[in-house]
Amino acid sequence: MRVAVRRFGRPGAVLSVLVLAGAAVLAWGENRVQELHPFTHEALIPASVNTGSIRFEGIKAVKVFTKAEVKDNAGYCAEAANREPGGSMFCPEVKQVAPERAYRVTYSFLSEPSVSDERGGRVYTFMVYFRGDQLPAALRAAVDARRMKGVEAASYFRVTPGERRGDYTRVSVEPVGAAPMRRE
Repeated sequence: MRVAVRRFGRPGAVLSVLVLAGAAVLAWGENRVQELHPFTHEALIPASVNTGSIRFEGIKAVKVFTKAEVKDNAGYCAEAANREPGGSMFCPEVKQVAPERAYRVTYSFLSEPSVSDERGGRVYTFMVYFRGDQLPAALRAAVDARRMKGVEAASYFRVTPGERRGDYTRVSVEPVGAAPMRRE
């Protein structure tokens, strides 16, 4: 930041301009980039779910963000904390960047109705995301051309229930017939 200093004839005037410039730099804060990990290929479902009820719902080409730019605005966040006990939802300011083409695979399962669900629904879904190079070329081409039926697309994936952790079961979705997946 460049600060123009004029001679005001009083030594305190120069000092006050420099203090204001320093406060402006602090108010802007720092920018940092955080890696997001959208390609986990795993989901957590309630442990009470019968894993036999997991059904393939569909596959779709989408864009997902792989990085987040976080801007800490110390001055604004301090003021917001003084105004509201919970602070501000804009502290720090987060902007998602670096979109990447991905394939979203959706599955559904049956479970007991949630206490918070006022309609008493029993069908829930989970989604996993794959990079294009993690799926077979024939599957990518069919999805991009929108000529893939659900049963045929489901045959490209294997769902494996994993270990139970507390109230949840880890479910892993692996593509069948593709190059080995790289883990993040």
